[in-house]
Amino acid sequence: MILLIIRNKYSLTEQFIKTYNVVYKSVFTKVALENDSISIVFLLKMSYPQNFTMYEKEYISSLIVSFKRSNMGWLTKIYLLKSMLDFTTYIKVEDLCLYMLRQLEKENPADNPMYYAPNVLLFTCNLIELCRNIAKKYNFLGAFTKKIENIITKVTAIYIENINDEFELRALVFEKDYENRDSLDLLSMYNISEIMDNKNMEKIALELWTSQYDVKGSFMTTSSAYKIFTYDSFNRPRDILTDFLFLNWRFRSLDNFEHHLYQFQVWKKSMRAKFLVEGIFLTILTVIFQFYLMEATTAANTVDELFSSFSGAVDPMTGALIFQTFETEAVNYYENMQITIYLSYIALCFPIRIILVMAFALKSERRFNPFTVSNLLDLAICSVFLTRLYYEYDYYRNDVSEQTTEILRGIQYYDNIFRYREDGQMLDYLYSVGAACLWLRILLLFRLTRFLGPLVKMIQNMMTDIGIFMILFSTQLIIFGSIGTLLFASTDGYSSFYEALLTLFASALGGFDFSALDGSNKNRYIRDAFLVVFLILNLVLMLNLLIAILSSTYAQLEDKKLVLYINEILKLRSTLEYDKRCSSLVSTFPPWNVITLLFMPFLLFFRKPVKLNSILFHIEYLPMLLLLFTAYLTMNAIIMPFAYLKGIFVCLQLVFKRNMETSISFRLMKLLVFTVLGIPILMANLCADIIVFF
Repeated sequence: MILLIIRNKYSLTEQFIKTYNVVYKSVFTKVALENDSISIVFLLKMSYPQNFTMYEKEYISSLIVSFKRSNMGWLTKIYLLKSMLDFTTYIKVEDLCLYMLRQLEKENPADNPMYYAPNVLLFTCNLIELCRNIAKKYNFLGAFTKKIENIITKVTAIYIENINDEFELRALVFEKDYENRDSLDLLSMYNISEIMDNKNMEKIALELWTSQYDVKGSFMTTSSAYKIFTYDSFNRPRDILTDFLFLNWRFRSLDNFEHHLYQFQVWKKSMRAKFLVEGIFLTILTVIFQFYLMEATTAANTVDELFSSFSGAVDPMTGALIFQTFETEAVNYYENMQITIYLSYIALCFPIRIILVMAFALKSERRFNPFTVSNLLDLAICSVFLTRLYYEYDYYRNDVSEQTTEILRGIQYYDNIFRYREDGQMLDYLYSVGAACLWLRILLLFRLTRFLGPLVKMIQNMMTDIGIFMILFSTQLIIFGSIGTLLFASTDGYSSFYEALLTLFASALGGFDFSALDGSNKNRYIRDAFLVVFLILNLVLMLNLLIAILSSTYAQLEDKKLVLYINEILKLRSTLEYDKRCSSLVSTFPPWNVITLLFMPFLLFFRKPVKLNSILFHIEYLPMLLLLFTAYLTMNAIIMPFAYLKGIFVCLQLVFKRNMETSISFRLMKLLVFTVLGIPILMANLCADIIVFF
């Protein structure tokens, strides 16, 4: 019965399979492919996933032949072929690539499979993915797959750029494929720059980045005092007591206000807002940590100098002054180090973000890459400060009692950690690494800025080029280092292999001196020839080779600045894009994310966690709300006197304005009322504004 349905291309449904308890046989799929019933093949794959995978080898040939049989349903065929690629042979795949190339080159739309694709962009992205997989499995087919990619990317880029209908563009971009991925995911995954490099794709990416709201306003847009102070009263004076009065709720309708980036509804859906909040917090944390660490380092150096210079032979007054300075610096050192310890506890929360992002990707069925540079830096920061806290715990456990005075505690703290511990210098190394990682973390935030982001990406690519170049440079440096050590071991700078490498490295950067080898007993011409050959090879050849490599990389990426920027935005989709079920997991920053971590199991295992997600959003927004509210009140307090003076001026304008419906006496009365009661009215307006602000 099943074979009859497939051969006659009748509709086979999931309900039919369940009703009659149909047992899967590989011949079903084979016959469906031979009859080009791709929808039935897909239904069989979904209904019998294990059995379908088990027999893939038997019908791979039928699948490849089905490409030649019809130009219809190529997207489904591509999806099936990607999963069966391991069972293919080189000859069959080569034949398929040649056929695809011939079909895609045809100018007649009726003969070109792209014409039959319901979503050209999704078709192109999936075909490029298939081509990359084929090239990875069969290296010799890379030329064919590259030609296929060039043809379809060129056609698709022109097609996307000529779309004028915004709804059509969004439908193409956000439609999901069989693996629940949209075109943006695939464009970012395979870095298909030719398609991303146009204004339409930039518009979509920026909408994802900032949310669908128009965020041209500021958080002061609900302030009556701000509006009175900033509006153009010369061209259109308004009645202050009527339009801006606290009783006028029509004026305070949310439809009359522009959205700003940190408004709650915007913030929870905007990747940019979350990213900026995290960046601001990280910058503040790093600056505060660096400040107190430098203060503690300065105090420690002063204390160390006093320990080194103190002698019992000094006169009593000098000794008292030294001891007083020592006491002050010891206390300063101890207090500043304690602040850095408190900040270290915040750094321990950095890896929590990795856990939350992993949970978010699991719940929302998105990709997650744990080996990003940001994640590795977060783990490094946590490891450094965790080790630092171990030293602190060990110090308190062994040496300090609660009854110790602050001065004595500072002295003991310094003695224990820096002077009398064999590994006391380890703290210097830990803090150096920790501070460097924090600043590097801030540098990575620049990737998401329009002007600095592409430059940061260029530097990352150049670092790869420099790493490859250093292999060649290090090899020739070792060769000359070995020669220099053997020939000039009696000369300073070449007495050991390590010193020879340092000397030659400095010479390669221009710090050479021909007289440095005069102390050698070797022939002068040998000495000079050694340096001349080395300098020609490095200062002329190697240095210019490195410049050429970096210039080439810069030239390649200079024309792709827009693509680099869009690609960085798309990479963040899997970690920051709004999801009504669970995006509260990735919407906060350390140490506030500890609260989110406590609710993570509930968000993961609840079938409908939308309400819990909304509650967590409001909790996470609370610190930002308090900061915004404080700034809002402060700005209103600053602006209110100027708004009062502006209000008096506007009332005077209305008094002398002609062709008014109201009488002059009535306008004079309003001027008198605002002059006497202007400040209380503005205060009452502020109370009404706060209600709208929340």
